[in-house]
Amino acid sequence: MPSFSRLIIIQVVVILTAVLYNFFTKYFDDTVCSKDPPITLKLKNDEEQVYSWDDTCQLYSLDYKEARSKFRAAIQLYENVETFSFPVAIDSNNEPLTIDVAIFPGNTPEYGTVVHSSGLHGVEGYAGSAIQLALLQKDVLPLSGNNRPTIIFLHALNPVGMQEHRRSNENNVDLNRNSIHGNMEDFVNQRDPNIAHYDSFRTFLHPTDPDGFLIESTWYRTFGMWINLLPLLYQYGFVALKRAMVSGQYHDPLGIFYGGNELQPSLQHVQNFWDQRPDLFRDSPSLVWIDIHTGLGPFGKDSIHCYPSFPNEAISRFPQTPAELQSQYFLTSHSVTMSVKEGETSDTFVGYDLSKGLMTSYFAEVYNSSGIFLAQEFGTLPAFLVGRGLVLDNMLYQKTKRREIKAGDGDKTQSGDSDKQDYSYRSPYLSKVFFPQSTTWRASVVKRGVALMLQSLDLSTKTKN
Repeated sequence: MPSFSRLIIIQVVVILTAVLYNFFTKYFDDTVCSKDPPITLKLKNDEEQVYSWDDTCQLYSLDYKEARSKFRAAIQLYENVETFSFPVAIDSNNEPLTIDVAIFPGNTPEYGTVVHSSGLHGVEGYAGSAIQLALLQKDVLPLSGNNRPTIIFLHALNPVGMQEHRRSNENNVDLNRNSIHGNMEDFVNQRDPNIAHYDSFRTFLHPTDPDGFLIESTWYRTFGMWINLLPLLYQYGFVALKRAMVSGQYHDPLGIFYGGNELQPSLQHVQNFWDQRPDLFRDSPSLVWIDIHTGLGPFGKDSIHCYPSFPNEAISRFPQTPAELQSQYFLTSHSVTMSVKEGETSDTFVGYDLSKGLMTSYFAEVYNSSGIFLAQEFGTLPAFLVGRGLVLDNMLYQKTKRREIKAGDGDKTQSGDSDKQDYSYRSPYLSKVFFPQSTTWRASVVKRGVALMLQSLDLSTKTKN
């Protein structure tokens, strides 16, 4: 009997070891970039096109300054390009953290404008930056000639978050919940704080931990937080938990997915750019905007959330349903979603029905011609691990930084020096969650990201005036 019990125990251990091995080799192969194998992308439009990269590691960066340096070096290889930067913050070494812009002029009146942006969610910008470098490699994009749309790259929309390996910005604001259409003060005052049950899940999402005891507890990080969550999941369910997180909240400045109470500097720069260049945006006959994100969805695959701008459906230049977009143009994407209503959306975007302040949604509302504004989301880890990382990072960040967020005063730190700040924090949780060190993931992101950009250019060209 004892030998039989030992046999059962051995079998259980073997099974658990196999399960854990499969899990960790899929999500955490820990292949830190040194040299990745060559990759090839084949696209079939009117004729087959083949693109290749010798080493995707050369496209990725491990910190913001490396990513910015690579991007600037890549655009300097071209002559017909307009470049400039928007300063967002200054670090303790007196170095600016900037949004970098590159404009490749095309035939805007005929073909419109295509925008590609990265880093709205900080740490997620390492994937977007790699895609942009892959696109800027010679002979990938048609960056010369006039038979194409104007192409605009926006690099590192949230440079502080990218430097700190966080999603939120220097004021703990989620920039993708900060683009409110209309008067933001009225919106914040009128929105029910618990509309998506954020406060119902608050003991899990933002537990009280003034002395940092919980975040330092291995027990809490490993088991305690889940024990804390179980009764809430039993009462509300997993979709309700996801909705409570992704909907954004505007009343807990130290919490996760905080949308802020005023427009943040990064988005002010982008909106000013929009207003000051009507030739590229407002007066352009069509606009395709791709904003890169990571986190939700199948590992390494891209789920597209499309916000359309069809002011006159009868004369729209673009396909008007997800099925048409995916079957005619976005052939390599895992899924395409336009509606977040239950039963009409992919699993990736379930729970987003109450989300407000999304940047792509904002520009889709203010644009008055035919346009599609795309959030390209690359899956990383299972959703419950993404949520865990966000909660633990916020707990550690608040303990480490001790930011004093003040409503309505620009969200300054305790030092009171709004010009120069210490941005030395590096999240140990969100780097793994939103930028997994996996050769397979890196290759898939580059290929799918490049494919969507090329397909968007094809869409703009074939639906020209």
